[in-house]
Amino acid sequence: MNGSVTVITSEELEREGATELYDSLKNIPGVSVSGGAGRPQNITIRGMRGNRIKIIEDGVETSDGYGADDLNDKVGRNSFDLSAAKQLEVIKGAGSSLYGSGSLGGLIVITTKDASDYLSSHKNTAVEVDSNYVGESNKIKGTVNIAQRIGSSEHLIRYSQWMGNESNNYTGEVYDRDIDGFDISLISNFYISDHQEIKTKFSYYEDTMNRNDHDNYKPGDFNENTVTSSNKYQVTYLYNGADFALFDDAKVLTYYQLTKNNNNKKQYETKLVQNVNYKHLSLDNSLFDEEKVGLKTEFQRHLDNQNIVWGVDTVFKEHSRKLVKTSISDGSTSISETNPFADANTFNIGMYVHDDIMWNAWDIGVGIRYDFHQLTPKDKNQLASNGYNLALSNATSSEISPSFSIGYNFSDELKAYFSYNHGFNSPNYAKVYGYVPHDGIPPFEIVPNYDLKAETSDNFEIGVKSRMGIYSVNAAVFYSDFDNFIRTKQTGMNSDNGRITIQYVNLDKVTSYGFEMTASAEISETVTASGSVGVVTTEDDNGAYVETSTPWEGNLTLDYSQDFDAFVRWNFVAEMNKVPTCSDGECVTTAGWGTVDLGLSYEPITDLFISSNLNNLFNREYIRYQDVGGMSDAISKYNAEAGRNFNVLVKYNF
Repeated sequence: MNGSVTVITSEELEREGATELYDSLKNIPGVSVSGGAGRPQNITIRGMRGNRIKIIEDGVETSDGYGADDLNDKVGRNSFDLSAAKQLEVIKGAGSSLYGSGSLGGLIVITTKDASDYLSSHKNTAVEVDSNYVGESNKIKGTVNIAQRIGSSEHLIRYSQWMGNESNNYTGEVYDRDIDGFDISLISNFYISDHQEIKTKFSYYEDTMNRNDHDNYKPGDFNENTVTSSNKYQVTYLYNGADFALFDDAKVLTYYQLTKNNNNKKQYETKLVQNVNYKHLSLDNSLFDEEKVGLKTEFQRHLDNQNIVWGVDTVFKEHSRKLVKTSISDGSTSISETNPFADANTFNIGMYVHDDIMWNAWDIGVGIRYDFHQLTPKDKNQLASNGYNLALSNATSSEISPSFSIGYNFSDELKAYFSYNHGFNSPNYAKVYGYVPHDGIPPFEIVPNYDLKAETSDNFEIGVKSRMGIYSVNAAVFYSDFDNFIRTKQTGMNSDNGRITIQYVNLDKVTSYGFEMTASAEISETVTASGSVGVVTTEDDNGAYVETSTPWEGNLTLDYSQDFDAFVRWNFVAEMNKVPTCSDGECVTTAGWGTVDLGLSYEPITDLFISSNLNNLFNREYIRYQDVGGMSDAISKYNAEAGRNFNVLVKYNF
């Protein structure tokens, strides 16, 4: 492939002790993930984050996330269990010519395991159990996988359960948030002929977070409980080796998915005014639902030195968010119900074709996709109860997304390539139909803007891939232009209520550019040295830095593999001073830092696998820039990374 793609296998995840998105992607140059267990985990790829990065699990996009400043700090997107993954595929740069809206800056493609990953031609039943402990979040997790072949069908039942806390910081002073949850799924493969297969998947995921402490509240006076759940049902029809005129291989996927986020917050306060105690109880309930049904098709035609892929995708989504506030003061009760954004429907249809051509020493890829996207409010006057009296309108957008790449193989060991990809991201429903009043100092309100245009990007990359003898090097430079970039902007004053008016609007342009490199050397039959390094600079159209830039960062690793596997890794990051301007001056900068991690994996007997990791060996205190970028003050109480901690995984196959 002519481009930057990183594949992470389940075996690599186990050896690294990775259980969350943020630690599974931390060693990939150009990619960073903020947050951690108990906090929304926001993926940034080459300077883009939030819903501009698409996450796809077994062909289906995960639920949308939303929050301020394009951070999914209200509703996250990681409503899945990472331990079910067979592999993660990280695609850097736009992927809209194949995947449509949402993959403006890149995407994560997750493939989960099925029964074939456990069974063999002479093994009709397989059972795998594993248990792991994660020191950073004090998380204990257990998983059972049962695979069974019945006639011409194979089935996998999977159950995983976990309990622990929020990811800790260096001093252990983060809020004490308890986390527990489970994930259950049934994946079946029905082989109905030599060429045809039907695959079904039914899964349910639930994660509960509970917090009982908050600044300035006495014990028992504060509680926050958040439950995230996701029901997924999908059926896939596969036809391989058809040798028809239009396709050899066909894939038709239908799916239904319902994701819910239910947040309940209780706050109890007492105030002494003129020797009288006034008691106040606030109960806030925030509900977020996203329901979707979709159809995806993919057809492939294999010709001499050529492979053509084409298909049609369509999805219909329903979004809703309701906020119910109950206030009880000395026996007096008031209840208000508002919608921070209007209930809305999303309809999207896309048609695409992609052609890969191998001609002598050349690899050429050409693709194009057309997308149509429509947002429709369910009730055009729904926000009137909030105080917004203007009727809402439909919002439509469409885009043609081309891609082109060309690579030249100087030899079997050396290849150079150039790629261009166009990206597309239709406006998010929360930005189009959001109405959120704030009565602070100064008072302001975020108001709808259904005239938002789609964000687009043009992504260019030049790279080299080489493997000569014991040495391997992959290097790339990239440059991306993002047009109609959506950000908040003060647009006026509401004379009726005295609030400043703020809207999501299209800005002129944002650019990102940078460099990435990975290299390795096989020092001996048992020892390999490897490393990676990268930097991303993101600027707006005025040349000011954007908070999604990343400093020079990378790692050097020494791996040993013979009777057991072991590694030692030095992670390094340079200081970061290419920062935006905040309201009170320059936003926070971060110092450079380095940490050392150790890992050991061993199979003491057949079918028993043990992996352990010691992270931050020398107990270094540091702050990752991606956790504080754009802040005016990086409070280490909440943002310093965990000190020395360890992970352990034990797995047994019956």
